[in-house]
Amino acid sequence: MNSATTIAPRAHAPSMLANLSRMIFKGIQVLSAAAENKSSTHLRRRAPFMSLEFVDVHHAYGGVRVLGGVSLSAERGAVTCLVGASGSGKTTLLRLAAGLLRVQGGEIRLDGQLIADATKSPPPEARDIGLVFQEGALFPHLSVEQNVGFGVRDPDVRAGRVNELLALIGMSAYARRRPHELSGGQQQRVALAR
Repeated sequence: MNSATTIAPRAHAPSMLANLSRMIFKGIQVLSAAAENKSSTHLRRRAPFMSLEFVDVHHAYGGVRVLGGVSLSAERGAVTCLVGASGSGKTTLLRLAAGLLRVQGGEIRLDGQLIADATKSPPPEARDIGLVFQEGALFPHLSVEQNVGFGVRDPDVRAGRVNELLALIGMSAYARRRPHELSGGQQQRVALAR
């Protein structure tokens, strides 16, 4: 049995992007990378496909809540899709499972075994979970506005064009942020604008 959940879009998400996000599906398969000679610090796995469960998971960046009590089960061998507007927490949920972010509230279980909660957070290499990143080829050392303006050679035109494009993609408020401070969908929008 496949299971799915929809992460509600934030109220400020532009309707065009909300409509686009409904058409974008992220399929994840939880794969095991367990090898015979792994060290004892790694979690041991029996099968190449495992169940993955999020139980009442909460996460916020600063004072901005991104996940508010998300519960989701992906059964062994199932393909599960996360659907929601840009910035609604889809990538955050996957980063939590992979161990790239610490769980602030709730639990993450792999084959029924607790792998992470607010007090337990093994490193990514000990989780046997693979994650393929959304890569928009953004320059990590540049801000959003610098990334968008990178290809505009004329400095007299650059500022106006960058402001126009950031408004078009709904990212004006994020102009000074770096790519690692954005959600996966926001990074994709910046890459498209560039």
